[in-house]
Amino acid sequence: MIGIYKGLLAKEENYNVQILKCLNYIEQNDGLEQTENGKYAIEDEDIFVNITEYETKEKKETYWEAHKKYLDLHFIISGTEKVCIGSLFKMNYVDYDAERDFVQVEGDGYAEVVLERGDFLLLDSCDVHKTGIVCDGKTKVKKAIFKIRIVEK
Repeated sequence: MIGIYKGLLAKEENYNVQILKCLNYIEQNDGLEQTENGKYAIEDEDIFVNITEYETKEKKETYWEAHKKYLDLHFIISGTEKVCIGSLFKMNYVDYDAERDFVQVEGDGYAEVVLERGDFLLLDSCDVHKTGIVCDGKTKVKKAIFKIRIVEK
């Protein structure tokens, strides 16, 4: 898996730099609790964050997704959600929306993780995911989704 990260856009040759920029952004913005929903540039289109709020749903109401151009770093500002994870290589391709960098697939995942306030999850371009899944009853989640551009070599 480490080899996949070598293509991240950076003047430095270490993907940790981009991830640290995201974590520093959280710290510099008081955990993002007061940040309104929307898209915020960190380094133009190379690193940005989408702040969003939603109510968790039943697993059957969610969908699988992946991304070709960006890594996702999901950070829970408030609330709790379950995320299902699978391998892009074990899924059936449905569609790709290049403008939204959204790969839609179908299939079965291999893991589930519960994310709570302060947790983050890094998802690579080969990690399909279903987010916003209910844990112990529906709840409101506020989340930051950092997008880190991947450079193809």
